[in-house]
Amino acid sequence: MKSTVITLDGPAGSGKSSVAKELARRLGMLHADSGGIYRTFTLALMRRLGPCPSHEAFGEALSQSSISPESLEVSILTDGTHQYNLIRGQDQADEIRSPDVTSRIRYVADRPVFREAVNALLRGMTNVVADGRDMGSVVFPNASYKYYLEASVDIRAARRAAENEARGWKEDLGEIKESIRKRDEEDEKREYGALIRTPDMILIDTGPLNLEGVIGRILNSLQIKF
Repeated sequence: MKSTVITLDGPAGSGKSSVAKELARRLGMLHADSGGIYRTFTLALMRRLGPCPSHEAFGEALSQSSISPESLEVSILTDGTHQYNLIRGQDQADEIRSPDVTSRIRYVADRPVFREAVNALLRGMTNVVADGRDMGSVVFPNASYKYYLEASVDIRAARRAAENEARGWKEDLGEIKESIRKRDEEDEKREYGALIRTPDMILIDTGPLNLEGVIGRILNSLQIKF
């Protein structure tokens, strides 16, 4: 049976992960969380490289290393509807969502060898809702349905601040905004896996919509039977 793939691309904080998770739940599909896999590789590298005083120091240490993705023992486990991100067989859960991991993930995502490792894990999944920066453009170019989610910097920063606070991490809102602006610029200029909206992606502005509103827009546009 042919695998169905739905992709959600867009900038950081646009709501891709939350939407993908709920959409997959409703459709009985697997939420393929590419960001979770990148974060897991990042956490594994942080542990391997040892203490770094800043994300810049981490990036420098990584650039001078020859650590292979395979040596980090990162894997994923799925039960048909949920993805577990593992290091040496142990689920990392909330630890991969920490601000320290968030500030370092870009250095990992910029390295082709790690992008290839993540893409290979993603392509091994079937019947998925996949969210990320290049899901519809690079990883699953022939996906059944493609969407591009966007929102203003202010809205995305407020969302990220609320998520961090819910996890017990406090971060200045101004710093979050600046981080998102910088991330947007870097994502659009990346040599590998740059953030782009291809002509076949349906655009959804998530700013004025709540989760239910975004889900409704997507469900209304789907023309397949599950």
